[in-house]
Amino acid sequence: MSILKSICLALRMVFSRQKNASNLIILDTSIIALYILNLFTHNRLLYVESFEQLRNQADFCEHSTYSPSLLEAKFIKLADEIVVESDGFAEVFKRSFPAVAKEPVIIYPAIDIGLWNEDGIKIQRIIPDLMDNTVVFLSIGKYKRSTNFKLALNAFEILLQLIADIETTKCFQLVIAGNCKTLEEKLYYQEMVSTTKERKCASQVSFLNKLPIIHEKTLIMGAAVAIHPSKSDLQADFILKAMSLGKPIVATTKGIAPQLLQNKVSGITTEPDPNAMAQVLRKLMMSPHLQSFIGDVAKEVFQKNYSFKSFCSKLSEITFKHGIEAAPSIKTLKAKEA
Repeated sequence: MSILKSICLALRMVFSRQKNASNLIILDTSIIALYILNLFTHNRLLYVESFEQLRNQADFCEHSTYSPSLLEAKFIKLADEIVVESDGFAEVFKRSFPAVAKEPVIIYPAIDIGLWNEDGIKIQRIIPDLMDNTVVFLSIGKYKRSTNFKLALNAFEILLQLIADIETTKCFQLVIAGNCKTLEEKLYYQEMVSTTKERKCASQVSFLNKLPIIHEKTLIMGAAVAIHPSKSDLQADFILKAMSLGKPIVATTKGIAPQLLQNKVSGITTEPDPNAMAQVLRKLMMSPHLQSFIGDVAKEVFQKNYSFKSFCSKLSEITFKHGIEAAPSIKTLKAKEA
């Protein structure tokens, strides 16, 4: 059905062209639409490769390879530009389509739009047991093993042992959150909850299996530290959202984090070891000034490189590259930036 829908949309564009229509078409549908538009129009074609078939695999990482069909491998060469959403996806693309000579354009998805601009709500509406003086350690992602929530859990448990002041640590709360949609995610969620019940820190750990956007923003706003424990994640949503709200981020040296964060400046990266991560978290907790500094720098880096204005600017650069005048909204944004 998705292929049929792509064909219908492409044919509709071919047969209903207007005189003042744009000369650039951005596609994120089935690649068959790319072939039809290339055959019947003279537009510049920008194809967004999202690797949807790979995303839901439990072992999806920077070493994954997609095996395209013969037609896919042939049709994708017809695109004037190929866009991917992270450095990790760019590496997967190069391995999956070795015959494609052109380098993919990396444009990280803009997140500071829509509901993300809405105000947060009271965090107790999400987790009723939290006190006003609770220090929240937050980790958000999909409930699958590659997200490595257990690393965050183990590091938090060790952190409680490293800090001798019980009055301080009793205010700490680890929140692990995500949306459980598939059976695999629901099973992993149940496994995490069951495992945590046996630990001494169980009362200081909260799990959420439903996460509307406004809840996600509220949790990040209320968090003291954002923890990104994944060793193979190619998607940068949680890191970028935490950066946009000026939160200090502790992440592993694997996966997407080192490509977004400058260690000890806009975030802290550490080996994917619970003891090492616990030591980093302890240093952050002992230095409010360091928390503030890293959070402020992270927000500045986000505004400069990953904000909606930056997203529009990169799209504008592509249009200028192919001799196409940018849309008025994009030109306005560029004028404001200048």
